[in-house]
Amino acid sequence: MPLFSACGDDTSSAGSHTPDNHGAQGEYASVNELPECTSENSGTLVKVKDSYYTCFDNVWEQVDGFAAGVCNIRACNGDTEGEFVYVESGKEAYQCKSGTWKKSSGKTFSDSAFMECYVAAIVTAKASSVDSLKSCTEKREGDLAYVADDLYACASRKWLKQQDLVVSVSDLGTCSDDKSVYVLSKLASYTCKDGNWYRTGESSPKQSSSSSRKEDPVTSSSSSSETVVIVPINDSTKVRGVCVASKSNIESGDSVSYVFYNMGGTPVTFGWIFGEKASLPSSDEVSPTVTYYGGGSHRAQLIVNEGLPSESDVIVCSGVKIPGVPIKNCKCNSDIKSVRVSTAFPDTATWYVSDCEGGTDFVYEWYLSNRTKSTILNGDTFQAIIDYNGKYAPVLTAINNDDEMMDVTCPTVNAMQRQDISATCEVFFGDRYYGNKAGADDFIIEMRDLRNANYVTQLPIALTSDYGYSADYTVKCASSGETYYDGEYIPVCYYWGYNENSYAIPKPDVPGRHTYTLSTEGDVICTVKSPVTCGPANGYITRFDSTQWKIRGIGNYTEGTYLWTFVDSDSNIVQSTEMEPKFSYPEMGTVSASLTIDEGKDTEITLTCSGLSISGRPILGCECTSELVSDTNDLGAIDEVVYKWTVAGCKDYGAAPLTYSWDEDYTQDAEDSTIATRAFSETGEFTPIVQVINADSTVANVRCDTVSVISIIPENPIDSTLTDSTEVDP
Repeated sequence: MPLFSACGDDTSSAGSHTPDNHGAQGEYASVNELPECTSENSGTLVKVKDSYYTCFDNVWEQVDGFAAGVCNIRACNGDTEGEFVYVESGKEAYQCKSGTWKKSSGKTFSDSAFMECYVAAIVTAKASSVDSLKSCTEKREGDLAYVADDLYACASRKWLKQQDLVVSVSDLGTCSDDKSVYVLSKLASYTCKDGNWYRTGESSPKQSSSSSRKEDPVTSSSSSSETVVIVPINDSTKVRGVCVASKSNIESGDSVSYVFYNMGGTPVTFGWIFGEKASLPSSDEVSPTVTYYGGGSHRAQLIVNEGLPSESDVIVCSGVKIPGVPIKNCKCNSDIKSVRVSTAFPDTATWYVSDCEGGTDFVYEWYLSNRTKSTILNGDTFQAIIDYNGKYAPVLTAINNDDEMMDVTCPTVNAMQRQDISATCEVFFGDRYYGNKAGADDFIIEMRDLRNANYVTQLPIALTSDYGYSADYTVKCASSGETYYDGEYIPVCYYWGYNENSYAIPKPDVPGRHTYTLSTEGDVICTVKSPVTCGPANGYITRFDSTQWKIRGIGNYTEGTYLWTFVDSDSNIVQSTEMEPKFSYPEMGTVSASLTIDEGKDTEITLTCSGLSISGRPILGCECTSELVSDTNDLGAIDEVVYKWTVAGCKDYGAAPLTYSWDEDYTQDAEDSTIATRAFSETGEFTPIVQVINADSTVANVRCDTVSVISIIPENPIDSTLTDSTEVDP
């Protein structure tokens, strides 16, 4: 039987030959031909016919078996007492004496060599990072895993890097703070604090009592102390070592053998404890065999030399796993996603697990590492009291009746430190900005100058109203920065984009002007009233046109409860009880209006409306064209340049007659006022303006065509009175 089945082959018999004859340094026909065995050739291996001999303690001893390394040596017990095994890797022989494999010097092989073998056998996982390991739960307490080249132990709900390995608690030695050491005989991590060794994560003292027949994680001289006290040797050497199961994975009904590997002291008696799922609850055999039934993880315990001065600690054996019905489909949910907290105003978060399938009798292990108080309300429900900012997500492991486990991911609850929140809010109609998601008569709420903007973006925003409408939002700041306030710089949101946040509110179907409140987790950010306006559909009309007076942001009042009051430029008053009355206006001027709804009732509302301006009928379509009356526009050729302009195409829209008024420099035709002329004796460009006026006194300023007056003078003018015979003085 190999001591560590995960590390190599079993010890082979002496008659089993390898091509190099196990590295024998000579072959002889008989034992009588062997040279003298001395300290100089101690450990030498030779072959005599079909047998092998080794020089051991000045005597040539026949080798009973070979092992590639110390990891492969079978158990030293009554069956192997006195036998010799040659370890090829170290080129040295070991003899089984009183339960221990020893060299000729009397020493066993080194603790470091043994621990390397043992750790390789019990390591449960290898990973590139700690985050990729399975959750460290109570059921995985004591498991070992390699992360890269470092050894980690599952200890007190977290994977902890181990700085050293020892066989037993008595080997812990000098304590330096925060050092973590793995004790193989306990399959547990120990941590040094304040100069004393503690089992990692322990917060209450442990009392040492081997006769309790159960695991005693810490050897202590007093039940009132948490520290590990190294027990002094009395009249014999304290037994130390580990116990190992022959198999780590079996099926229900399979048998497993246990052996004790002794690394100090002389084993005399053995006290094994196997648990309720084993065929034997206990045994005093040197190397017992038991059968396990049902799924689960099993770790036997052993006390050697119980009641003797050399009594060992309670030794925890390597585990045996029996697969059961796997767990699947577990789901974990929380009652909230975020919360604002402080020490004065803590809050709670609750997680719950559901839908687990596979096996029966589910047990749920919850663990939350954050600084908080937590309570398991029920097996499937976990609640934490949160009073500090951070991210909270419990570690959950579901375990069934076969000890099968499933790690379940729970949602994170984001806790933020409670801060004061304030903002300036404005509400307007949906058609104020192009591209938003609201309808024209819907409302949009916009927040500006929001204090602690970065903080609020992480919180849910609740919108409530006085008529039952509500909605939830997540805010997004479109433009943020800092402002100096009350002696400190604080983050603010200068503008909350309507497109990003879609704070759209449908037009209410309940009478009245309504109040809307934005809050987060009960704290009010701001309160606003719905926008309500009244006024003409078109604020500017012309005489004899009509317009309808409209209401926005309010409706569904009973017909007849509306009272409009209109006052014109001459202080004439007209009233109407229609919801949206329509009038024609034959006179120019202005009209002001007010509206009262549900007068004398609790729902009464009075509004001042926007006004109406009535102008005269327009003059449109006028054109003013020019015509050159003189022969040329060149003053170099003539004394005066004359132009004429004519206005045509004007439409009076019933406001005839039209009259025309020209600039004073232009001469209006006596018979036709649409025509005017002007004589120019100076060069330049000229554009006349003519006013066209209708019967409503509407004035249209018409710009006429621009004309040019020029003057071209010859470079060498010739006197026309000269003849060819005339002499000209040079």
